[in-house]
Amino acid sequence: MNEKGDSDGKDVLTSKRIDRTEDLYYTGNNRDENTGWPCEVQGVTRPKLIEAMAQIMRDGGRVCLIGMDLNGLKAINDSYGHDAGDEAIGEFAKEKRRLVLETAGADELYCYKNHAGGDEFQMMAINRVGGDEGFADRVAEILRREVMIKGEKVTLTVSGGVGVSERVFVGGESGEDAGQIFQEMNVEAEALMLDEKREKNKQVFARTTEALREVPLERRKTVLAKILAEDRQFTDEQIVALMDIAYESK
Repeated sequence: MNEKGDSDGKDVLTSKRIDRTEDLYYTGNNRDENTGWPCEVQGVTRPKLIEAMAQIMRDGGRVCLIGMDLNGLKAINDSYGHDAGDEAIGEFAKEKRRLVLETAGADELYCYKNHAGGDEFQMMAINRVGGDEGFADRVAEILRREVMIKGEKVTLTVSGGVGVSERVFVGGESGEDAGQIFQEMNVEAEALMLDEKREKNKQVFARTTEALREVPLERRKTVLAKILAEDRQFTDEQIVALMDIAYESK
């Protein structure tokens, strides 16, 4: 954002809170097309993140590594087209970036993507007040909120999964272990994201199974076709189970 609040990839200063995403760029070729966020390409982005973590280990503070997986893109793509879906991703990323700084209370924020394209996003949020025990919870809560796209009744959420790995540093450390700690936190955040995604998938599958059994036999195939056309991300095993219900004999 610039001083007017527009997002242009520059450092943003909001109540002494700094968006350092710009520090992760090293060439125009490592920007994600939809979000403008830097992508991990040729191992250049990660060392900069590790150096930021090493500094916090020396200074003291809290660090959150965040992984998030979007949900709702298929509905947007199907209803409005893929260009609208790409635009929605950009709006989502811009809004979440702003909220983590302004509402969650991050003093410094790095936004990036491990891979170009796709619907997974990463952040490293730093809070220099080590005693702020609610920091990670606020970040996670904000990231789970729905985002309206240009006032339309179209929403994107990270209900696919959010993983937040947090570490607290008292300061005075050398930072030599920053790379190892970063890797551990990265793995933990991804695992937590996947765990949440699986748990939500189980809940959706259970509700869908129950609802499908309530449908008269003669209509189940039609209803199941509509369900499978939605972005519910069922596993092959779950789809087979739903088909067994839909094709039950009288």
